[in-house]
Amino acid sequence: MNRFFYVLIGLSLGGISLILHFFYRPYIYGNGLNDFYFSDVFPSLFATPATVFFYFGWSRRQILTNEIIISIYSGLVAYELFSLIGVHKTFDFLDIIALTISMIFLLLLPESLKKKKNQREY
Repeated sequence: MNRFFYVLIGLSLGGISLILHFFYRPYIYGNGLNDFYFSDVFPSLFATPATVFFYFGWSRRQILTNEIIISIYSGLVAYELFSLIGVHKTFDFLDIIALTISMIFLLLLPESLKKKKNQREY
């Protein structure tokens, strides 16, 4: 896949997160609806994939390794933990869980795509 498409996917995921932030979250909060904390954690759910896709498209690396995914995940968790010492004062343990879920998804995605590709070849 062309590097441009990886950048486009990363920017699209970031854009979806911004749209949800400006429209979905105020709607949920304003109407007192229960969405099982999705409005609180969706930025964290989208942060890891958006950053990984954008990085992979922007860099000259040809292989996206697990180490890169884990490094990006660690940086995002560190950013979230900085709120404990007062950087942006919005620490939420659910955000770390959401980051972990999205990282696991990214680690499993290439393996599932390889299996699907191998099944088509037989």
